[in-house]
Amino acid sequence: MSKEKTDSFNENLKYVGLENISKDSGTINFQSAKDVKSTKNIFHSGDLLYGKLRPYLNKHGVPNFDGVCSTDILVLNANELFTNEFINYFFSLPTFVEYAVSNSKGINLPRVSAQIILQAEIILPPIDEQK
Repeated sequence: MSKEKTDSFNENLKYVGLENISKDSGTINFQSAKDVKSTKNIFHSGDLLYGKLRPYLNKHGVPNFDGVCSTDILVLNANELFTNEFINYFFSLPTFVEYAVSNSKGINLPRVSAQIILQAEIILPPIDEQK
């Protein structure tokens, strides 16, 4: 998981908020970061973004561009054990959505923690099969 952050923004920088990630589809749009004020997470093309606010909305995806995102979005980097496309698929499974929802905290604005997401049990096939 990436912990890279910035508070430096310009009109050329792409910003992804939760409103820019479509529910259940993995589609990610962006807007200009020119009006962004507070510290944001940095992500790179191919990272996996997961919206931890209201996990029942199932907002996640793999962008094909670099940018910054809300701190309510976790940024996960791939490694030699898994592809982000495979984990993105896993996040869309009803069993994972149920896991995230049942482990979220808060009444009006439930959030699931990064620790809970990272503790999810995932059976990983070989990397070639994931691709």
